[in-house]
Amino acid sequence: GLPAVSSRIVINGNGHTIARDAGADSFRLFFVDSSGDLTFNNATLTGGYDASYTFTGPPYYYYYGPRGGAVFVDEGKLTINGSTVTHNRASYETYSGPYYTAYVGQGGAVYSRGGDVTISNSTFTYNASGDDGGAVTVNRDSTLSVDDSIFTDNVSLSNDAGAIKIGESATTITGSTFARNSATSQGGAIYSEDESSLTIARTVIEENAAGAGGGGLYAAETNLFLPDSTLSNNTSG
Repeated sequence: GLPAVSSRIVINGNGHTIARDAGADSFRLFFVDSSGDLTFNNATLTGGYDASYTFTGPPYYYYYGPRGGAVFVDEGKLTINGSTVTHNRASYETYSGPYYTAYVGQGGAVYSRGGDVTISNSTFTYNASGDDGGAVTVNRDSTLSVDDSIFTDNVSLSNDAGAIKIGESATTITGSTFARNSATSQGGAIYSEDESSLTIARTVIEENAAGAGGGGLYAAETNLFLPDSTLSNNTSG
């Protein structure tokens, strides 16, 4: 991908597209570090593909899977205005057998670790994660604000949150639509856990699907508020 963003950068796309060539090796489009502040206005981000996978040990075993096919925010700031984020992927295949395929990877399009993410008047569609958060994953004291945006046809290939995964973070979603997102396990559209706070106002969550529970929304250990929102025709199990 491009060099890390470590200062304030505004990209005015004017309807143009930032893309990884389909024939290129997999790589993430952007990385925003703790001093970075990246804004997209009226742009399309597509084709980002993080397939990195690191396994360490012994004596202690850790794995670091793919995170953020389009953008990884590491304690920095990301703003997406009036833009389309589509066909990005964060996944690595760890097992393929006759009965199932296992993947790891979080935040098919956007992954935030302790960052501030703002999404407004934008569309996230056809993004995929190997593990959690088909479109977006935020954790470790991130903040996420989503306003007047659309999330459709995003998928978690082997775990939770077809569209948005929230962990240890504060999220506000207003005036938005979540439709036809899917997760293999829980939270067809949205999954929240680990002492997070989640407000979903004036939002429609419909026709999403989860393999286990929470066809539209799954929330555990979460302060949840749902003013004037509609959940309908979501399926699970």
